[in-house]
Amino acid sequence: MNFFQTPPFFNFLRLYDLHLHSEYYEIYHEKILNLNEKIINIIRNVIFYQGNDIKDALQGLGQYIYNFSNMVENPPLKNLWLMRNKKVKSAIIVSTGPSLSKQLPLLKQYQDRFSIFCVDSAYSILAKNNIKPDYVLMSERTEITSKLIEKNYENIDKDTVFILLSLVHPLSIEYLENTNRKFLLIPYPTTFFDKLNLLDFGKSPSGGTVAYNALQLACDFGHKNIIFIGQDLAYDKEGNSHPEDYVYGARYESNVERKLCVAYNGKGEVYTHSIWNVFRLTIQNYIAQKKVLIFIMLQKVVLE
Repeated sequence: MNFFQTPPFFNFLRLYDLHLHSEYYEIYHEKILNLNEKIINIIRNVIFYQGNDIKDALQGLGQYIYNFSNMVENPPLKNLWLMRNKKVKSAIIVSTGPSLSKQLPLLKQYQDRFSIFCVDSAYSILAKNNIKPDYVLMSERTEITSKLIEKNYENIDKDTVFILLSLVHPLSIEYLENTNRKFLLIPYPTTFFDKLNLLDFGKSPSGGTVAYNALQLACDFGHKNIIFIGQDLAYDKEGNSHPEDYVYGARYESNVERKLCVAYNGKGEVYTHSIWNVFRLTIQNYIAQKKVLIFIMLQKVVLE
């Protein structure tokens, strides 16, 4: 992936093809085909990171400029880092895969032992179970996503910080301001922002998934153990894409075209879809570069 992201190779990805220049290599036919498939997937992901919808990109840029004053009027990420860096050893990242529901009782029981990073779609689910996240993250620019934090929950909001990408829909900020919830905005990496030299506000990774942004923040805040729960990136056996309590329903993404992939720990196969698969590879690549202990389930950590 590093190779294909680097100029000049990135500039010529359209020309990629794999040719066998000698009959000798035909004895490695199967291995070469497998390698070629991996390379094609990597190229597809590299291109996807650059964006796949010009209207989406322009919307993000417009909202980024519109939200700029809100970003600089609120505390920068560095202030939060100075207060909380290395204060807690372990972090939990809560996503909204179908498996989240079975983890909630254990999370509620042990919530005070961890920093809890909650993706926006899990916010209302945690509130209904009286689980208080330390951070709620939002990374998408659509109005439908802003609705995930429209309602506030006094039972969990007091000490929660909402961390939003600066390109979010303005309604997201309006909902937070109207309910006096604490929030800050992180710039999305662009040449425009780099020229402003506002380094204290941080920079979000361009991973496309809020769980990936949460993972980077959890690492930046000095957590040595990081636990994923609800991060299925796959459908359950009933074909559900989300837990039953999800705002838009358990089958919100169940009509998306599916593809088979290897299940967790190499045990069997599960159905995913192309965007989830990109998210999975993004998270895996980031983990491979970090010296932190990553778990997939909370239960394993509590029992040990």
